[in-house]
Amino acid sequence: MLWIKVAVELSIFSFRSQSSQRIRPLLPHDLAQTFQLPDGLAALGHLQFDGTDYRTNVTLQHAQGQIFTRARLNTETERYDVEVNVNKFPLHHFLKEQPVTPFTGSFGIHGQGFSPLAVRTNLQASANIRSLRYDRYPLDGIQFKAALRGTHALVSFSAKNPLIEGRGSIDAHLNHRYMAAVDVQLDKLDLRRLTGMPDTLTFGGSFKGNFEASTDMKRMKVKGAMRQLRLIAPERAIWRVTLILHFIQNLIAPHSKPFQETCF
Repeated sequence: MLWIKVAVELSIFSFRSQSSQRIRPLLPHDLAQTFQLPDGLAALGHLQFDGTDYRTNVTLQHAQGQIFTRARLNTETERYDVEVNVNKFPLHHFLKEQPVTPFTGSFGIHGQGFSPLAVRTNLQASANIRSLRYDRYPLDGIQFKAALRGTHALVSFSAKNPLIEGRGSIDAHLNHRYMAAVDVQLDKLDLRRLTGMPDTLTFGGSFKGNFEASTDMKRMKVKGAMRQLRLIAPERAIWRVTLILHFIQNLIAPHSKPFQETCF
């Protein structure tokens, strides 16, 4: 028996636009209210496919910014990998009248399986914002990681910048009923930067609790505690207060059956 392997490769594709005036009228009206397509866009990429295996590398450049994307997909094994690295990309050139600075960061998603919550489905995702500011709000130093294996999801996040410092995690089971354990530690939230108040004031605290809901979100139950809530004014006396707040909130939609009592 003779096997013939065919590989088709489009080695290079490129796009360069000196003017986007002809493309702009094609944008949906609602999108055109907030989004604009600037002049001077350039894209260079490489595409290769071999049977059920697809690979691509694309670079998008505008002004002094670049977006580098690498992706691979196999439709037979249902495996996929995507990595995106962004360097000083001028978002304000695309978003109308938005006080946002150039963005530097990275994103990634890797996994197998196209059916969400299937037993064999697994996924890992990450995001890292290294440099970004919206108006007076610094958003750099924010990291996010998520993993999904079947119906079990794990999420972790952290932030460290002049506005906010903290970290947290979510451990969730997404089966016949949604159940999640949430743990958040807020080391510092600068209320002066957040609200524009004249006084220097920061807030901190922690939350740990559990959440349970039906898959249609009509019945929910929350139980948790907020601890070590504190307000700190460094130029005056430092005021700290420790509060332990336990609460259980049952939200039941009309004509729905209540949960049986569940111990977290």
